[in-house]
Amino acid sequence: MLRKLAVFFLWTLFASQPAHALFINFTADIEGSQEVPARESLAFGTGVFTFDDVANRLSFRILFTDALCTPTNQGGCLDTPEIMAHIHGPARTGVNADILFPLPLDGLKVGAIDITTNPAAVVADLLAGLWYVNIHTDEHPGGEIRGQILPVGVPEPMGAVLMLVGVAGLVWSGRRR
Repeated sequence: MLRKLAVFFLWTLFASQPAHALFINFTADIEGSQEVPARESLAFGTGVFTFDDVANRLSFRILFTDALCTPTNQGGCLDTPEIMAHIHGPARTGVNADILFPLPLDGLKVGAIDITTNPAAVVADLLAGLWYVNIHTDEHPGGEIRGQILPVGVPEPMGAVLMLVGVAGLVWSGRRR
């Protein structure tokens, strides 16, 4: 009886842990070939994104080669100056979509976006790779470089791990009889 009580106590302890945030990571390879229609731009970039499902917040760090350009080094730069930058969606690769969120106008874009409207749909679109980053220029107002925001991997929530430990404890307890 004492073993069953101990197992029940451990199960209750592990099962009653507070919910932890699930952080989902995404990346985007940003280049002219992903534009619609495709562009022959020497500029390219990358974006790293993290979605926090408790705070409903998408953090981002986006860097593209224009941030490295100087008057003497124009290799890999945008054709003309950046005029806008956005996250668009939902749309698959090769399809354009409406603007969802504006991004800051500078080569290194760092910040976070609060997702307060329908976060479940947001996560579904993000996980399906239906959002993209678009950098717009004077010469290409529809966008010069673009990158689809794609999931890197979805981590398992800690609660599932703790539940498996509890089930293993119950199985082990039952085998010792």
